[in-house]
Amino acid sequence: MLTLKPAVSGSLDHSYLLNIDWKALNYTSMQANNHERKTGKPLYSVWLLGHSSPPWFALACVCFMLSLPDLSDQQLEPSTIMKALDALHSRISFPKLNDPIPEQEVLDNIYKSAFRAADHAVLRPWRFLVIKGESRARLGELFVSAASTDRPNITEAEKLKLRDKPLRAPLILVTVVSPREHPKVPACEQELSAAAATQNMLIAAYAQGVGAMWRTGSMAYHPLVMAGLGLDSHEKIIAFVYIGSINAAAKNLLEVDLKTRFKEW
Repeated sequence: MLTLKPAVSGSLDHSYLLNIDWKALNYTSMQANNHERKTGKPLYSVWLLGHSSPPWFALACVCFMLSLPDLSDQQLEPSTIMKALDALHSRISFPKLNDPIPEQEVLDNIYKSAFRAADHAVLRPWRFLVIKGESRARLGELFVSAASTDRPNITEAEKLKLRDKPLRAPLILVTVVSPREHPKVPACEQELSAAAATQNMLIAAYAQGVGAMWRTGSMAYHPLVMAGLGLDSHEKIIAFVYIGSINAAAKNLLEVDLKTRFKEW
């Protein structure tokens, strides 16, 4: 609902109070114009002031505001998404993941979250490989080839274990850092940015009820694995992010005493 009325009864300076009754939002972390839009309190008041501002100016402002995208339409149902702080405070990893792969809309939300990671100079020095279906078996064979190069006497049981590693989830995202030359941003900072992007994706998955696990291991640093995945010589693997449907109860983590970790200097 939208109403336009004089800010002060009997006012002659054409000051107006614009009330916009936005529909209730499902997700309270979204912000507009630095004002938190809270579910249950969807009333916005905007002062349009000016001693010489006629009514048509106020109406023009109304049209502009209504032309802005309605962020609430982009949110998922309340039952499938949680508040930002809830996700940050309670996120855990899920090592046991099953089919099905999350729907594309859910995956897109995960992918988009990477691009809000801390990123000095906005270099976006990372890219991601999506591995699913039969590609997981090919990744397993790549693991076996790399390990066999290091240990020619590797056992069949060890080979089987390596082949099964990529099958622990229906989808794997490989975070690849691609450092760029920059006078103020060393490569180590760009690697940290890629790690931050990975963490954002883990939180976005958890917030939507999707299981995820950040894995590395020796295969993440093996030159044959990196070459087999098409990495350039200056690139590195930051993470194998396993994603899928949760197949186990949530693990309870011990609460941390903040005073032991945060001290004044």
